[in-house]
Amino acid sequence: MTGLIRQIYTDPLTGYPNRSALIKDIEKFHDVLLYLINIDSFKDINDFYGNIAGDDMLIQITHFLDSFVKKNIEDGILYKLSGDEYGILLQKRGDGHELAKKLNDAFEKKDFYINDTDIKLNVSIGYSFTNKNLIANADMALKYAKTNRIDRACFEDVSFVANDHEKNITCTKKLKNAIMNDDILPFFQPIIDNLSGKIVKYEALIRMKDEDKILTPFYFLETSIKAKQYHKLTRIMIDKSFEYFKDKECGFSINISASDILRSETKDYLINKIKEFNIGNKLTIEILESEEFEKHDEIESFIQEIKSHGCLIAIDDFGSGYSNFQYIINLKVDFIKIDGSLIKNIIVDENSRVVVQTIANIAKELKVKTVAEFVHSKEVQNKILEIGIDYSQGYYFGEPKPTII
Repeated sequence: MTGLIRQIYTDPLTGYPNRSALIKDIEKFHDVLLYLINIDSFKDINDFYGNIAGDDMLIQITHFLDSFVKKNIEDGILYKLSGDEYGILLQKRGDGHELAKKLNDAFEKKDFYINDTDIKLNVSIGYSFTNKNLIANADMALKYAKTNRIDRACFEDVSFVANDHEKNITCTKKLKNAIMNDDILPFFQPIIDNLSGKIVKYEALIRMKDEDKILTPFYFLETSIKAKQYHKLTRIMIDKSFEYFKDKECGFSINISASDILRSETKDYLINKIKEFNIGNKLTIEILESEEFEKHDEIESFIQEIKSHGCLIAIDDFGSGYSNFQYIINLKVDFIKIDGSLIKNIIVDENSRVVVQTIANIAKELKVKTVAEFVHSKEVQNKILEIGIDYSQGYYFGEPKPTII
């Protein structure tokens, strides 16, 4: 029985306590500090010198760390964890930051050997003082150190990473539940013809129902990309918007990103739905400017195909960072939607007014219609009319709602 227990709690290569032993010991002690030490680029040693030499190097590292612990840490315990990772558990905290620096410095000065070859090793260290979730917290600090290419990181100093991580996990769960429960919804905001003052179309804007709250994309769109759910959201918006407007007389627009266009499954899905609903003559596709516009030929090919079904094309958020009038000329778009960050400041910021006026003037020369987004007051709308922008959209005319009048 003793032999079996020893196997459970001992690393077979070095004979030192393993991860199971670490977990067990953490439960016994209070107010501890845990260091996790990862050997940088250790895979290169295995690949170049072979696994036998790699194992010998791990034994050298173990003996070096054991000597370091005995010399510098009273009541410290060394653990050989998986692969090229080690743990040091302190039962008395002391100055954790100073000790981490001392450990980094010791590795910089130490020479290791494979045969007669002198090898220098670098390490990344993550550590935490928090007993609750101690290993997970130290591991998160270690990942932060490696990602940011720094020698060491303390969880308590970078705990915002944990908060972001936790938020991402929670948001991803809510997002997937919303998709499964049909709680991804289109809301519709009117777009006004500035000559007639009448509503001519609506933009379909994505929302997520979360219990009794309706969330805007600010709360979930970035997470949808990280969680690989973004293109599912695009397909849901296509389905629900087309279904809603199939019997309506007014036009509508939907947002399609360059990444949607460059993803053949999403692009083909959109085109097939346009054919199925025979809805092209009502539809405007709003494409958000991005760095992916550099793949100009694929974007242009998509626009030509979409236009063959009667659809119109708008460049969304023009003026927000990637703006290039060459797109307008080459892609033959029908509308420029001027970014809301310019519009909302147009009566208080002369630079914003000049930029908007310039966009409107050039668009007129190119025979491209302009749309002002984020029109939130009568004063802003009056300035829009003075500049000569063709259409307006914003809370001054109506907030997004689940149905239209």
